[in-house]
Formats: sequence, structure tokens, C-alpha cells
Amino acid sequence: LNVLSVGWVLVPFMIALILCGWSLGFFTAGLLLYFGQKAQNFIWSLLWLLAAICGVFYPISVLPRAIQHISSVLPMTYAFEGVRSAIASNTTPVNYIIISLMLGICYFVASRMFFNKMFQYSIERGLSRLEYE
Repeated sequence: LNVLSVGWVLVPFMIALILCGWSLGFFTAGLLLYFGQKAQNFIWSLLWLLAAICGVFYPISVLPRAIQHISSVLPMTYAFEGVRSAIASNTTPVNYIIISLMLGICYFVASRMFFNKMFQYSIERGLSRLEYE
């Protein structure tokens, strides 16, 4: 499968995935700032769980209905489903692009606000708490 044969339709999906990566980065950094290294197991588990339910490896339609509802609020889901749709039908799935970008922007703003709040809490409580206890 030559991914580049899909063309420029991949660019907005890559932008959406970059936004999601930044959002996850700010969110996990905020958790680390607040809880310290004790949060590492939760963070790694969360990231692997997100990879499993957002359709990286397989279509969302194979997941149980309850998990499909959870994955429907993740911008990565629409990016991966949109790329699958573009490859399968050789069309531009504009609805997937718009949903993925809008959710990505919302999560980016929310994760940035979360990081700022956790950074302020960490400054108030002292950054020395970040050492492993």
C-alpha cells in the first residue's frame, strides 16, 4: 500500500493527528506535574488504551457498541477512519476532516488550560515533589 498515492487529502489528517499528539502531551505533562512520577503507569496505560479504541489498527465498526460511543469523541478516530475512507473510495471525506480538526482544536485548548492549571498547582506546592518517592 502506497500511502502517498492518496495525495494531499492526508495533510489535514496529519494536522489533526499532530494536534491530538500535542493535546495528549500537554495532558500527560500536566498529570506528571501534579502527581509526579507516580502517574507514569496510568499515563502509559491511557495512551495504549487510546490507541486501541481510536481505530489505529482496525475499523471502529469491529468494536463493541459502548466502546464505539467512547471512540466517537476522539479526534484520532475520525482521522484514521477518514484515511481509510479516502483509500477505499478514492474521495475526500470532508466530514471526517472537519470533525477531526474541530475536536482536535477543542482538545488542544482544553489540554493547554489543564496543563497551565497543573503547572500553577505545582508551583504553589513546590516543584521538588516531582522526585520519585
